[in-house]
Amino acid sequence: MVVHDNTIAAELSKLKQEPDRVFGLRMTRNFQDILSQSVASPSDRSGYTSVGQLIRTSPFKPENDPLLFPFLVLEAKKESNSSGFEDIQAQTAFPIWLLLRLQENLQSHLVKDECCFDPLVWFLASRGDVWRVYGCYVTKSSNNELNGYVSIFPSPSLEISKERHRWRTVRCLEQRTPSKSSSELWLP
Repeated sequence: MVVHDNTIAAELSKLKQEPDRVFGLRMTRNFQDILSQSVASPSDRSGYTSVGQLIRTSPFKPENDPLLFPFLVLEAKKESNSSGFEDIQAQTAFPIWLLLRLQENLQSHLVKDECCFDPLVWFLASRGDVWRVYGCYVTKSSNNELNGYVSIFPSPSLEISKERHRWRTVRCLEQRTPSKSSSELWLP
């Protein structure tokens, strides 16, 4: 279950709808190593914290095998269902927004001008045999306020998307940890 901001959660609880599936990265030894490294705490100038405590990695309730930095949302409806693609988009809008904000949060902890990637969440919507693929992203206005977020464009394969997302996420996390190189992070 996705954990939303209290205001959004109150509104969404009336609908009682969540996406059918959310996919992300698994906690591997490499992620554990990065997330457990100590860094200076921005809130306590004399203290240290771990990268995992500093950066929110999952929008879900804590669990033993967490899903890190989710990047794909899947929602399917029966063809006979009266809901159209607009309803499917509305149902998943807040979860997608939350996943995009999670990726933005990762970037907010980087040194200025060290942007690893623009936040991107894939959204697969199905109504019967008809599928639509959405690439969801955030745009900012000139005064740095968030604007719209959904655009439709062709999809590369899911495996390529997952590997690219993992590589970009590790590169961003790596910038918070001075001791590991990216070649070390990919050892099994």
